[in-house]
Amino acid sequence: MAKQLEYFIGHGDILIAQLDPNYNPLAFRDVGEAPMFEFDPTTDFVDNFATSKASPNLQDLHLPIKNTAVVHLTLKERTAKNLELELYGVNTKDAAGAFAGPAPFPSGILSGDRYLIPGDHVGITNLVLHDSTPTTPLTVDPTDYTVDPDAPFVTFIDVGTYVQPFIVQGYDYVDAEVVTILERPTPELCIIFDGKNLALPSERIWCRLDRVALSAAAKVSLKSGTGAGTPTEVAVYELTGNALVIPGNTSFGNYRLY
Repeated sequence: MAKQLEYFIGHGDILIAQLDPNYNPLAFRDVGEAPMFEFDPTTDFVDNFATSKASPNLQDLHLPIKNTAVVHLTLKERTAKNLELELYGVNTKDAAGAFAGPAPFPSGILSGDRYLIPGDHVGITNLVLHDSTPTTPLTVDPTDYTVDPDAPFVTFIDVGTYVQPFIVQGYDYVDAEVVTILERPTPELCIIFDGKNLALPSERIWCRLDRVALSAAAKVSLKSGTGAGTPTEVAVYELTGNALVIPGNTSFGNYRLY
């Protein structure tokens, strides 16, 4: 009978969970499409060579002294929770609402200048601008400016004789997910591969790394076209890190075949 070939092509889901203070995983979530999850097991050794005047030095010691495992995780899906990993960020919800001023622009605006709308919101509608005329500020005529609601910018078409600074009196804005950039390192994670071997469809694979400290993404592409135009592949987010041993354990995790 022919021997079954034990080749391996991994296919499956990547799930991650933050750890509690005792290194127990909390709730797991699927990171979505993740084309790569790998780790590089490495053992460092100390060597010794006995010396002799009569013969070449001979190695008499090759002792393992350090185990490490560099982890590689590549994500494709740009969810807010994934962006927290990729950006070392914190995710918050900016719920739709109304912004109430007054909030001034800088002085010295010229016709044609483009400025961010104060308030740090997006999806701007119903913008009301006043100038700084004493006692009774003038409402700026909407024909004297244009609004890019999504950027969110206002372009002053004609500053005329308005008294600056211009003042935002109010506007409405839409929901947005907000992820800060490089605010804090990602908390340590438990990472699980739950999949199967495509080269041996009856075989399932389950691998768990108990404690992993990841870096931020090596690159975050916002616009990555070339001279040929728009890119032909979706963006990927490449994370690296190190597997760590939970205090009291003797391994980084386990690998199960069944």
